[in-house]
Amino acid sequence: MEQAFLFQMPITEFKDILNSAIEETVNRTLAAVKPPEPEYLTIDQLRDYLPQKPAKQTVYQWVHFKQIPYHKRGKTVLFKKSEIDQWISETRRTTLEEAQRRAANV
Repeated sequence: MEQAFLFQMPITEFKDILNSAIEETVNRTLAAVKPPEPEYLTIDQLRDYLPQKPAKQTVYQWVHFKQIPYHKRGKTVLFKKSEIDQWISETRRTTLEEAQRRAANV
């Protein structure tokens, strides 16, 4: 069972204790909250996001030859993160073992 203590305290000291407790709680809460990831990536963000970290010119070539999904807003090229994730999974190559299993099932 918790015990409560009642005692006299100057109001300024009480305010300081209360403000300190509130500030600590707010800081803990803000530290736990992650900022949302951007839905669209710029070319530089895309380069950082992709595992192979391609050169900027390589990404521009992919766009030019329409090898990667992209969106254009004026002169700005943007990449939707969900489309890039899908593009990465679609470009996956099958392993030799998977190809042999598939051939055996035919």
